[in-house]
Amino acid sequence: MSASPRLLAEEAINLIVSTIQTNIASALSSVSAYWNDGLVTMEPPPSGSYFIYPKAHGYQCPAIFVIDEGPHDFRQAENQSNFINARMAINVSVKIEDQTADTITIKAWRYASALHQILDQANLASSDGTVKIVVKVKRMKPGGLYTLANDESDSTAQFFKEYELYCDVDFFEAL
Repeated sequence: MSASPRLLAEEAINLIVSTIQTNIASALSSVSAYWNDGLVTMEPPPSGSYFIYPKAHGYQCPAIFVIDEGPHDFRQAENQSNFINARMAINVSVKIEDQTADTITIKAWRYASALHQILDQANLASSDGTVKIVVKVKRMKPGGLYTLANDESDSTAQFFKEYELYCDVDFFEAL
């Protein structure tokens, strides 16, 4: 009989992406309802705008990136266990666009709030129960504001901004 494969990062990333896809619309709605000011729109990312590698091209904003930053600390020496008990570093970011620098900043804050609401202290498990993860958002960082237009005052200019959540993910896998 062959040993089971180790699922590791791939299963952790899949669980996080699936959880965001399932919950992003309601989290964005909750944030919008709280502010209720109509300053920005809060549409969920389209299904083709979730990525697991950092330099995707041709995506539509808003876009979500879930990146395995490694290293994976297996803590074997202290655990001496017959299961995997690891800590992973996974970053989740949202890239958004808007037509003014003021509103894109507000929009970035609100998307970050929705992602934090979904991920911080999330307990997720694979469908067969062999993998369980706990996500802990340890810090958030806004990215720079930029545009591809030559003239930022051009009324057709689009601005882009990113917000990144740095997560520790405690990973447990039965062997």
